[in-house]
Amino acid sequence: MPASIPHVFVVHGDLTELACDAIMIPTDARLSLREHWHGVVPEHGELRDDPSLERFRAQGELAHVLEAGTSDPHAPLRVLTAVPLSGFVNADALRPRVLAFIERAARRIPSHRESRVGTGQARELPLVAMPLFGVGGGGGGMRRTRVLDVILAAARDGAREHGVDVALVLRTEPDAALAQQRRHEVPDESWRAIDDRLLVLARDLADKARAGRLVPFIGAGVSVSAGAPTWGQLLEQLCDRLDLPPHLRAAVLDGGLSPLDQASYLRSAFEQEGLDFRTTVAEIVERQRYGLAPALLAAAAGEQAITLNYDTLFERASTNAGRPRRVISGTDALSERTPEDSGVATADSDRWLLKLHGTASDPGSIVLTREDYLGFAAERSALSAIVKATLITRHLLFVGFGLADDHFHEIMHDVRRAVGSSPGMATALSLFENPLADGLWAGTLRFEPMEHGAFSQDALPRAARNLELLLDAVAAHAADSRSYLMSSEHEDGLSESELRTRELLQELGRIAPEALPDWCRPRREDS
Repeated sequence: MPASIPHVFVVHGDLTELACDAIMIPTDARLSLREHWHGVVPEHGELRDDPSLERFRAQGELAHVLEAGTSDPHAPLRVLTAVPLSGFVNADALRPRVLAFIERAARRIPSHRESRVGTGQARELPLVAMPLFGVGGGGGGMRRTRVLDVILAAARDGAREHGVDVALVLRTEPDAALAQQRRHEVPDESWRAIDDRLLVLARDLADKARAGRLVPFIGAGVSVSAGAPTWGQLLEQLCDRLDLPPHLRAAVLDGGLSPLDQASYLRSAFEQEGLDFRTTVAEIVERQRYGLAPALLAAAAGEQAITLNYDTLFERASTNAGRPRRVISGTDALSERTPEDSGVATADSDRWLLKLHGTASDPGSIVLTREDYLGFAAERSALSAIVKATLITRHLLFVGFGLADDHFHEIMHDVRRAVGSSPGMATALSLFENPLADGLWAGTLRFEPMEHGAFSQDALPRAARNLELLLDAVAAHAADSRSYLMSSEHEDGLSESELRTRELLQELGRIAPEALPDWCRPRREDS
């Protein structure tokens, strides 16, 4: 099997909340960090007196790895990266700094991974993440386009040289829109890592996303990249919390019980110990950082999204991408109670996330045991109706979802009875081929494997990375914003045709502002 080709992902979000192997923290020789970084570097006030940073302070090294400053086993390696102390005139000054960050991170990641044994399966290629830096205090604020071009090119070169993936995480929508546009201009460079078959699929899904028809149905596999537990791992951790004796633990995990009955027994055991079962479940599944998959789905998803997951990773990724969602979950989700009362996140009502089985932010809403499932039809039939209507009127994209959930089968059965089968109803992204899938779901679901052949533990990291590559291509091809054209900070690197387009849009805004595309209108941007 040929070696995988390193790739540069583009993510619209918050770098401090992205799960990765290493993170760039830009600073200058004075080691002053903006408040945004204080949570990642809690020892920021002590850096100026750290003797190990003497060469960095003297500008003798461009990148320096900070030793672990947190007990979080999922925390990334932290790499201080030098920004010119007195600013810069030429954006090319940033190139060696990008390369130094990638080289230093790639060298230390193997030992960092060894120290995190038990935190989940590592990616096929390490992931290092970085922001658009040098555009604030670094002096490049009015040369944003040129800075972005240099960083993208350097990231591609560094990724190839050191065998890692790079995530360029951008906080503002114009920056993200420009980065996607720049990738379209060099398709051979941008999509070398993705299989041609998957790239064709990505463009098809992106067409549906731009038309407002693509609705992601998000399963547990989407959260695994952030270290969230699989079903089996969740049960194991619940058993750990109870400190079950070996014979009971084996009976729960390996005794042939259905997943619903496993959860029912554990809930009873928690209650006997006076412990809150659902709150414990919420604590186990929640994570501080989201992976690439939720972030990329958040960029491509339209107004609607559906999940069976309890964690809040997708909605947080959506908020960080400037697309906050109203969360619908629990028996009171469609009632007149306020968001604050019900645990539902406040967000723009134009976008929503239906959490069919509840949410960790409201543990009482969680559906997990057989009793929960038996009561679902009576208590949450309105939520099921939303899914059925979505299946009929939109194109569902199942991601990280095993299609084995009983509730899902009931919904699909009702839809088939109501409208029959439709080949274009939904697409299911599976990690591997399933020879039975077409027979079970013929005429309803189109199955697209990320890796040819049957399941293989050895091939699992490659298949999971292929899914991330696909979602990155979907997000890029679904992006139709040119908001950077209207930003004065991006004017420096625009082509003659882009500058002319900008002038025409500005004139249109003066004459008929209501005719401007949505992406031309003023919007709040993250700092």
